[in-house]
Amino acid sequence: MDFDQDEYKSLFMALQAREEMIIETMKQMFESISQETQVPRVEKMLNEIYDGWQALQQNRQLQKKIQQTLHQPKNVKVLK
Repeated sequence: MDFDQDEYKSLFMALQAREEMIIETMKQMFESISQETQVPRVEKMLNEIYDGWQALQQNRQLQKKIQQTLHQPKNVKVLK
């Protein structure tokens, strides 16, 4: 599937927004863990933080690939 540069930029901006959302969710989880007293809930929250960390890493990899593509115009097929 080919995208033009505007579509790549839009996708990159969406990934940045997603990254901010993931980070905010992880922060909230950390704050919740400090107040939690039940071990099963803490374990669940830690698993969710781990899942968020993985999603964040995948998101950053996609951002990196998009940036590389944007900086290599020969790889971007300009659609008219």
